[in-house]
Amino acid sequence: MELILSNQIPIGLQAISTYEDYYTDHGIGHVQRVISKRESLDQFLCPPINQKEAFVLLVAVYFHDIGMFLGRRELEDPRQVRAEHHTRSAEIIQWLNDEHYLDIDDLELRIIKKIVEAHRVTDLQQLAENQRIEGTDIRTRLLGALLRIADSCDCDRSRAPKAIFDLFYEHIPPGSRQYWQVHFPVTDVSFNAGRASIVVSADLNTDLKQKIEKHRIGNLMKKELKYELESVVEVFRLNNIPLVRVEIQDFDQGEWVDFSSLPGYEDIITITLRSNFQKVDQLVNTIAEFASSTSNGIPLVIEIRPPEGPIYIDTGISIESNRLEEISSRLREVLGPDLWLVSGNLVEKMTIRRGMAN
Repeated sequence: MELILSNQIPIGLQAISTYEDYYTDHGIGHVQRVISKRESLDQFLCPPINQKEAFVLLVAVYFHDIGMFLGRRELEDPRQVRAEHHTRSAEIIQWLNDEHYLDIDDLELRIIKKIVEAHRVTDLQQLAENQRIEGTDIRTRLLGALLRIADSCDCDRSRAPKAIFDLFYEHIPPGSRQYWQVHFPVTDVSFNAGRASIVVSADLNTDLKQKIEKHRIGNLMKKELKYELESVVEVFRLNNIPLVRVEIQDFDQGEWVDFSSLPGYEDIITITLRSNFQKVDQLVNTIAEFASSTSNGIPLVIEIRPPEGPIYIDTGISIESNRLEEISSRLREVLGPDLWLVSGNLVEKMTIRRGMAN
């Protein structure tokens, strides 16, 4: 597999190897990280993976994305390749075996192909729960679930090198840029048995403009991993793997961050924004004009509406209570339709405020 990928494109550029859409890394670096993530899941397995299971899963990991490199047909939209790469990867494995580039037993190959197909889209319930070869039990459905989660959890900054993103920024279509940017704040993804969670470590400590963007990105990452986890949660439950949620941990503070919960202040001022707002610079500059220089200010929290939210961002800035109307008027003038509302509330009244939201 390393030889195939290395001959296709230089390892350092495998992140941009899928023609015009500039997808994130699907090369050998990704494969190695997925193997590491998969091995981290061993702590939960009882009984542990047997030798034959280890073999078919390792082969599946190595070849699960080969359809991204060799699966594109002439004049085909690369987005179609991505959408079908899990099935095309399985087809390519079969071809490699037929042409004797590989030498895998037919029964094992059938299981490998099913596991590869299951790393994306495929309903895991379509896989046989167990298959036996020569007295050895292979937990095919479990192996498919392990690959899916290990693959999904390779989503930290190493999956989308920022240096390459910056170098090719002008060539990357706007629709693809978000898929890169969502990885930048993520420093690590791990599994915490004590908290029964997938833990995403994120660098959230920065200036307010970047803080807003990082919270939006972090929330998107959490939602994507939650979706993947929900697709395997029944398989995990039947195999006593205690991963049931996704949590965000602040890289600097080590604190657990819940984007959907209000900070625990008694009094707060909230600025509520529509989810598609674009005027981040204007927002930040306006807030700075009203920042309190005394200890009597009320903490300011930014709320972002669905579909991205609700996301609550503690700005670390306080506003004098007697300037609430002034800042509200100013923000309406500056942000226009991007602004939903500005209000000052006690926490116990937040239910009423939420009830006003669409």
